[in-house]
Amino acid sequence: MLQQVFQQQAEEWAAERGQEAPGLVPRCDELGVFLKYAYALSAYASLCFGAVGVHKL
Repeated sequence: MLQQVFQQQAEEWAAERGQEAPGLVPRCDELGVFLKYAYALSAYASLCFGAVGVHKL
């Protein structure tokens, strides 16, 4: 799902700039792992500190 979002965004940016759409955006497993970690950290911070966003810690 996230890969589709990246692909669609790249195609939209290319269209806005009048450029040719890029090929397939390569899969990045490391990004997926990082996003899962960041989400878990955000959820943990919410439990510990209430409704405070991670960016406010």
